[in-house]
Amino acid sequence: MGTNAAEKNTKVIVITSLKGGVAKATNTLHVAAALAALGRKSLVIDFDSAGGAASRLGIPDRGPWPSAYEFITGTGDPEDCILTNGGDEGITLPTGIDLVPGSEKLEGLDTWLTENKYITQSDMLVRPLDAVRGRYDYVFIDLPPRVAPTTVPTMRVADFVVLCAVPEDAAVRYLVRTWEDVQEARQHGFGIEVLGILLACIKKPMTRFARHLVGEVEDKLRDENGNALKFETDISLGVAMSESQGMHQTLFQYEPSHTICEQYRAVAREMEA
Repeated sequence: MGTNAAEKNTKVIVITSLKGGVAKATNTLHVAAALAALGRKSLVIDFDSAGGAASRLGIPDRGPWPSAYEFITGTGDPEDCILTNGGDEGITLPTGIDLVPGSEKLEGLDTWLTENKYITQSDMLVRPLDAVRGRYDYVFIDLPPRVAPTTVPTMRVADFVVLCAVPEDAAVRYLVRTWEDVQEARQHGFGIEVLGILLACIKKPMTRFARHLVGEVEDKLRDENGNALKFETDISLGVAMSESQGMHQTLFQYEPSHTICEQYRAVAREMEA
């Protein structure tokens, strides 16, 4: 493991919002797929008990393999929790992406912490992440749309956060709350930085209300130097995305030449700039 650790400079990125329905799982998989097109290798860790990333890829939510629950609690070897393309499980994954699937068992994490009172919750991911660092260019962690027992451990180990939103009033309000949560983590000594804000499901041409909301995000959420945190590239709404989900594929597998794929490629280039 020591030899592998020197191979890649792994970046750990949280994909999050305190509101559901803002394309977190979709963004996570498609940003990872776009980075794969650039030759990058990613691990996606799904801490949503609904298993959004796995379900989008047609992976059964009650398979015989360990999950993100075993990964974070240490009740399973981190290696055994990772699904790989064409591995022993017979799972097909997008090129360049490995997956630690979510599980409904994550709903019982509070109980597990109560029963294991000497576990330091904030440090729960340090050892599992150390076991995979160096093997991947990126580790993406998809958090559930609320403050959960996985939130603080994730913020503790992450280098960056990508905040997700769609052009809806409630989504933008929750985006601001999520940004404030990240600022609170930074005030408590966590080294996490906002990499960008990703707006998805944008109708083209944009409605006047959508333009208003996008303008609010650009104006209100800025870094210490006054630069807008929103990625320059937005992700369009498209029927092909829904079709690809119905086929349990990413859009890169289903229709790689689609405009939305190029938008995700542009976001990937922004992330690596």
